[in-house]
Amino acid sequence: MNRCDLVVHVDETLQQAQQEMLEARLQDLPGVVDAHFSHKHPHLMTVAYDCERMEAGSILGRITEQGWHAQTLGM
Repeated sequence: MNRCDLVVHVDETLQQAQQEMLEARLQDLPGVVDAHFSHKHPHLMTVAYDCERMEAGSILGRITEQGWHAQTLGM
């Protein structure tokens, strides 16, 4: 496994239940190891994934499919 980390900024302010739902939906993607929002910075989400099985664009696509506006940071 070639692990990569991605930081995503979600424009909307999500309630805890919405954050947990989004984290779970990302973790269901093949190759995603972990996804979680920052407690200190609730607009930021870190996603760890296998770069050989998943692309950052697919992760971002899954977020925007849910109706949220987001962009990756540091790419």
